[in-house]
Amino acid sequence: MTLNWKDIEGYEGYQVSNFGTVRSIKTKEKKPLIPTTIGYYAVRLVKDGQPSLVRIHKLVAKHFIPNPNGFQYVIHLNNDLSDNRAINLEWSECPNVKKCDRLETFKARKAALPKPSYVPKSRPTNANKKLKIFQYDMKGNFVRAWPSIKKIEEATGYNRKHIENCCKNLRRSSYGYVWTKTYV
Repeated sequence: MTLNWKDIEGYEGYQVSNFGTVRSIKTKEKKPLIPTTIGYYAVRLVKDGQPSLVRIHKLVAKHFIPNPNGFQYVIHLNNDLSDNRAINLEWSECPNVKKCDRLETFKARKAALPKPSYVPKSRPTNANKKLKIFQYDMKGNFVRAWPSIKKIEEATGYNRKHIENCCKNLRRSSYGYVWTKTYV
């Protein structure tokens, strides 16, 4: 990716790059980044004699990323709020990656996984069947099959209640994985 500069609309005398830097056109000096209280980075720009803080990621997205759907939010794909390169930003209808992930892809991921079949131990239909716990990453890729939750707890140190709640669909994920329980 090569470094490109574009004039900032509405702020004459400044340019923004696709690498997330802002400079003065006159002096070619980069403007210092100012961290905001919520973790984003901004620059102080002057418009009509009035200084204002403008978030870097919004500037980069506005000037380098097409927004055909008219979304109002810009998200950082790698969740690093200091990484304001154009390749790390995307327009979205959600305010951040985590919320988008939950809203947009949770149903798709769950649909791709085998349906969990939580059956209480007292049910006679599973008397001759063995319990299996399946572990998937957050993208729905199969990781491993386990013989029991106790074995998972012994091998990894993960809290069994968290995994059980995931298997019962009371939690979406646990320890960065999706867990399902089935009898085979």
